[in-house]
Amino acid sequence: MSRLPPAEQPQRVTRPISDSLARQPRKGGGVLRALPEPTDEALVEQVRQGDAQAADWLCRRYAPHVTRILARILGSDPDLVDAAQEVLLRCVHEIDKLRDPKALRAWVTALAVTQAKGLLRRRIRWRWLFGERLETDPLDDRNPESAEAVRAVYAVLGKLNVEERTIFALRYLEGMELIEVAEATGVSLATLKRRLVATYKRFAIHASAHPSLDRWIQGSRFDESREEGT
Repeated sequence: MSRLPPAEQPQRVTRPISDSLARQPRKGGGVLRALPEPTDEALVEQVRQGDAQAADWLCRRYAPHVTRILARILGSDPDLVDAAQEVLLRCVHEIDKLRDPKALRAWVTALAVTQAKGLLRRRIRWRWLFGERLETDPLDDRNPESAEAVRAVYAVLGKLNVEERTIFALRYLEGMELIEVAEATGVSLATLKRRLVATYKRFAIHASAHPSLDRWIQGSRFDESREEGT
């Protein structure tokens, strides 16, 4: 299965909570040597105990992942950084809701997906109320052909509903495994497979109106039977 043209580089969320871990002062002067990074399980336990440095470390570790997931679903968006910050803050404040510390990454992914879907639903309501076009185009890429294809992808995604857009972006733009997408969106694997097949068909229909996507659609090795039976 060929990947669609990559989305724009996600904006990086810097210093999500504090910068306390950047440099650790030492009594005798200088800076302490960097400590080994704790495991996710250790971080979860420390955050639950109210450790501010652990919360900062958790946010630093997952900021790129959260931002990338949001960017795949939303495209270039003026609310991207704020949305990522909200997800990271939820990770800290709602850490007690995480049942299995080993599943931290999947849980964080699910929070990011929920945040993105909420933003998309609000845009739909705003567009219905005010009749405004609220979708934004991805940032220009150095490769004009690729940039045009990226813009076309997100124009097509704008014609899908929230659920379709989310699973399409996670599967085909972010390249997540089926089981990961299912966990992030809270549906069964069988349900996800059925929805992906239908969603890809809808995407291909709308994409046919965009010449810049012809090469990607025609060259795709998307196999419905493989998705259904994977």
